[in-house]
Amino acid sequence: MALHFRNNGTTGRWELPVVDFPLGWVRVDFENSASRQPFTLCVTARFGKNREPYRVTLSSPRQRGEAFIKFPGWVETLAVEGATPQAISFRSLATAGSLALSLMPILARFLVHPKRLVTFVRQLIETQGQRRLVRALIQDLVFQSGECVKNEYAIWVENYDTIDDSKRDLLRKQFERLSSHPKFSVILPVYNTPEPYLTRAIESVTRQLYPYWELCIADDNSSLSSVKATLQKFEEHPRIKITRRPINGHISEASNSALELATGDFVVFLDHDDELSENALLEVAARLDRQPDLDLIYSDEDKIDSFGHRFEPHFKTEWNPDLFLSYNLITHLACIRRSLVNAVSGFRRGYEGSQDYDLFLRVIAHTSPDRIGHIPKILYHWRAIAGSTALGPGAKGYAHENARRSIREYLLSQGVEARVTEGYESYHRVVYPKPNSQPLVSIMICTRDKKDLLTAIVHDLLHNTDYDPLEILIVDNQSSEPETIDYLKAISSHPKVRVLPFNHPFNFSAMNNFAAREARGDILAFLNNDLRVIAPNWLDEMVRVANQKGVGAVGAKLYYADNTIQHAGIVLGIGGVAGHPQKHQPANTGRFIGRANVMQAYTAVTGACLVIRRTIFQEVAGFDEVNLPVAFNDVDLGIRLRKAGYRNLWTPYAELYHLESATRGSDEAPERIDRFRRENDWMMKRWGDALANDPYYNPNLTLADESCTPAFPPRPSEKST
Repeated sequence: MALHFRNNGTTGRWELPVVDFPLGWVRVDFENSASRQPFTLCVTARFGKNREPYRVTLSSPRQRGEAFIKFPGWVETLAVEGATPQAISFRSLATAGSLALSLMPILARFLVHPKRLVTFVRQLIETQGQRRLVRALIQDLVFQSGECVKNEYAIWVENYDTIDDSKRDLLRKQFERLSSHPKFSVILPVYNTPEPYLTRAIESVTRQLYPYWELCIADDNSSLSSVKATLQKFEEHPRIKITRRPINGHISEASNSALELATGDFVVFLDHDDELSENALLEVAARLDRQPDLDLIYSDEDKIDSFGHRFEPHFKTEWNPDLFLSYNLITHLACIRRSLVNAVSGFRRGYEGSQDYDLFLRVIAHTSPDRIGHIPKILYHWRAIAGSTALGPGAKGYAHENARRSIREYLLSQGVEARVTEGYESYHRVVYPKPNSQPLVSIMICTRDKKDLLTAIVHDLLHNTDYDPLEILIVDNQSSEPETIDYLKAISSHPKVRVLPFNHPFNFSAMNNFAAREARGDILAFLNNDLRVIAPNWLDEMVRVANQKGVGAVGAKLYYADNTIQHAGIVLGIGGVAGHPQKHQPANTGRFIGRANVMQAYTAVTGACLVIRRTIFQEVAGFDEVNLPVAFNDVDLGIRLRKAGYRNLWTPYAELYHLESATRGSDEAPERIDRFRRENDWMMKRWGDALANDPYYNPNLTLADESCTPAFPPRPSEKST
């Protein structure tokens, strides 16, 4: 199947008519414009019930170019953005014959350099084995290293994360300004590592711009002769220490053997086929120069293929303990005070595959959150090859149960007897215990007319919610429709329902504060009247979470009627004041490191479905009904709760539909624009720079929209050099 298009002068976004182009590998041929500027191909593809957006940037130094890309599903829309090509065509490579014919011209160009091909094939055999040679040849040689394919992250790396000579000069000057010079012991356990990767790993340490380091290598009785030969090449280096274990003890014991060689103030962990960024240790030293009391420091990371191409960045949050219990937020780069590693006796045998997660859990139990720091820079490159966890969370299945065992032990050490089960894919879910006695939950619903919406949510609360005890407080804001008035009279006779008249102009904050004062429950639940319950355990889940020590507000996962995401946390600064990350994405999207599917802290959660303990709500004086009667009251509440020392948590395990603003209409209606602008301006004035520095987001991610994609350019971080 093929599609051909010619541009008739369109500039900007060029929509291409498509009817169910099939998924799989596709050859894209294009004629470049005279400027030969890159352009972005935007694809919306259907996979099952989901629709995933897909973007790839194409360019070529020649007038004509080709690329090989993989469409993630049956394509529904195609568009071109940026410098539009003169012509573009797509040909499905569904058969082996069409694939082979398409590859021949590119392979011919590659064969002009036969030595490169021989080296490439030899490395593939060493790292992937002969059985995977053909597949690896196609994927690694052609698709991943095609000269005209650049995804969004590759362009970001090229513009903002490439160290050239001028950048090195700046970094050296920063080193000269440091007032302290901690020594780092880089811990490198080795076992049967392919020579090219082991060499790259070691050289990534020897080329560090920061000079105060030692590399501690433990060879875990490797059987490959190339490992011995490779290590011998570095044996005379004055800052490299090597120990050879007489028997194979696996990763934990090998790491402990390397730790025995360490004399540094801090230890840094490096896997035997990964690479440190050239500035990694300098960035950590600079952070310690400003915050010498830190015990644990971690950085952002990405993945790297066999050709050194970087992809799938993990732009992390500041310390987020609840997200860390969902998956290993720290991972790489990890730097820990050596005395603390020794205090917890290093790595434990029996936790292989999750030995680093286990170590981190035991370390954080012996320090405090203010002594854990995050550097929002890519300082570590995680090798993605066959059998590597970097290729996917299922690559080492045994590791995940070991991780859950470690999480259970950590929670017990904190006095929490929770269950830890498998969550999204191979991530983890903490199921907190029920309170000893079920607290009364007061559910508050503000409404005006719209009987059909109100009856639906009240029915769901009374018949499709498995939590008890509860009471429902309906705040009626001057309903006038006869059917609504009749319903309110009838439902008020229900023993669990009270109707509270609110005879004042619409003020969402004031109405909820009024209901909270009338509530009898120890737990308050604020709900919009346009919600529908999906799973009956939603309130039970939110109460379990809200009951935990240090937790402020708790938010739920809300969907639009088409099963796309409406709310999965609130991020400050998106679009100005705040926005909803991954809005309109499929319900179970794996984008953004799967964060739409795991419990975590956010600065704020939506007031459309918010649960909080009464005493905490009263402590921070509830919603601001003077300055924020309608918009941003939930954002303001979240910021104040965090400043009071509470964590606002979002859980994907409480799911509801949200027919957003079905009662009061859109904030873009003409009569509401002035009010919205006043509230927006008040938030900007009240919270200022905090709106651009959400600790649960990352300065390398965009605030222009809710896509959670790289920022062009990234925002400066006060905690970076």
